[in-house]
Amino acid sequence: MLLLHLLSHDFPLCTYVQVAKIEQISSRKANGSSVVTISWYYRPEEAHGGRKSYHGRDELFPSDHYDDINVQSVEGPCRVLTRGEYTEATEQVANGLKEDDGIPCFYTCVEYKAAKRAFHPDRIDVYCCCNMPYNPDLDMIQCTCCEDFFHAACIGATNEELPYLSNLGFVCMECAMAKEAAGALPGTYRK
Repeated sequence: MLLLHLLSHDFPLCTYVQVAKIEQISSRKANGSSVVTISWYYRPEEAHGGRKSYHGRDELFPSDHYDDINVQSVEGPCRVLTRGEYTEATEQVANGLKEDDGIPCFYTCVEYKAAKRAFHPDRIDVYCCCNMPYNPDLDMIQCTCCEDFFHAACIGATNEELPYLSNLGFVCMECAMAKEAAGALPGTYRK
């Protein structure tokens, strides 16, 4: 699978990098120039429903929308990873464990059926008391009891406080109240 980003001057209405997967390369034009058959990756704002607060900055949706474009429109490669692979890769770069190679990197967790304006799967896991899907752009902490994840803002903490709370053994409010009702001492909890 070869993923690419396309030259912005060939797509003048776009103010950001367009991403597609090369499906086939052929020389079908009368002048013999090469044509690339691609399947588009949609950004949340391009899909039905638009961008939501839980969509990550680098989130894309693979689609069933195909086009033939001139091979000259291809600017270069990029990576589209699963959300887990993306999170791991960005953490490794941030922690200095891996060097940033400069290749644009995106992630995906659902497919977009463009003609039907629908997502597959149509439901994804939600976390936190806000019931939102995981967004790698927002720091989260895991409750040591129920093992659910919570956004810093949703528990009234700052991103800087999360490592401290994690080291203490963070317990969410629901689990803390259940422990307290059972007579056990609560852990470190917020809200």
